Amino acid sequence: MKIMIVDDSKIDLFLHERFIQLSGICDKVISYNNAESALQYINENSMMPSELPAIVLLDIQMPEINGFEFLNRLQQFPESVRTAITIIMVSSTVDHTDINRLEDYKNVKCLLKKPLDPDQLKGVLEKINSNVKVGDVS
Repeated sequence: MKIMIVDDSKIDLFLHERFIQLSGICDKVISYNNAESALQYINENSMMPSELPAIVLLDIQMPEINGFEFLNRLQQFPESVRTAITIIMVSSTVDHTDINRLEDYKNVKCLLKKPLDPDQLKGVLEKINSNVKVGDVS
């Protein structure tokens, strides 16, 4: 399984990538510090399903293209791409408006609070792989 992390914080990117690598959650982690580059990667690999990330850990609050704009742009991809990618939001937000907006996106499975807890992520991924409703596990 391939996991993509999209977060403008280089510290969070480094920590989350290390947590995931050390926990053995997936085979490959790819990280982007901006949503535009992440969307470009998805676009370039849209015809190669094996290159698409199964999971995207997506920050909400980012400059230029925030998490919601990323989700809106992802909706413009073909259905085969949209359904291949599961989104887990990772944020320190306590804004209930942001949290409620996440319900509008089918491929967003849950919101995890920063800093990421590898055991919590493992539990969420197990539920996703078992097709169990995840909901808000924060």
